[in-house]
Amino acid sequence: MYEAIMVTGMPGIGKTTLISNVVEIVKDKGYIVGGMMTKEIRDKQKRLGFEILDIHTGKKGILAHTNLKKGSKIGKYVVNVEDLDEVGVAAITNSLNRPEIDLVVVDETGPMEITSIYFRKTVAMAIRGSKPFLGTVQFKLCNNLMKILDITDLPKIIEITYENRNIQVDKISKEILKKIEKKY
Repeated sequence: MYEAIMVTGMPGIGKTTLISNVVEIVKDKGYIVGGMMTKEIRDKQKRLGFEILDIHTGKKGILAHTNLKKGSKIGKYVVNVEDLDEVGVAAITNSLNRPEIDLVVVDETGPMEITSIYFRKTVAMAIRGSKPFLGTVQFKLCNNLMKILDITDLPKIIEITYENRNIQVDKISKEILKKIEKKY
C-alpha cells in the first residue's frame, strides 16, 4: 500500500472542495503544497470547461473547453493536452523534484486527464513517491485505477458522501499532517 490518499465520490459531491479545504489547513500549518487542481469555467449557470492551476506557482491553463477545436473529445468538452502537460504535469513533476514541497496534490484523475500518457505516468510516480500525496479520482475510474496508472497497489481510497464529507476534511488533514511531520 502506498502512502497516498485519493478521494472519490459521485459528481458534485465536493471532492475538489474537500481537497481545497485540506490544502488550506496544511498551508495554515506552514507547509508548502504543490501539484495541480482543476476548476470549472462558467458563464453564468453554464459550465464551459475546466481550468488547470499549478498550486505552487499559480500558473494556469485550460484543461478542456466547449469552444476548443483540436483535441480528444470527452462529452461536450475538447481536451487541451498541451496545457495539461505544460501546466498540470509540470506542476506535479516540480512538486516531486522540489525538496521544499511537503504535499503533492492532484485534482483530478478523470477521463480528460488520462488522455495524456505523461499525466498517467507522473501521477503514478507521485503515488509511488516518498512525499505525502492527496488526489481525487473520478468514481467511475476507481475499479480500473491500477490498470490506468500502471501501479501495482492501490492508494488509500476514501469515498466522499454527503454524510461524511465534512468530517473527512478533518480526518484527512490530520492524516496528511502526520505524514508530513514524520518527514521532519
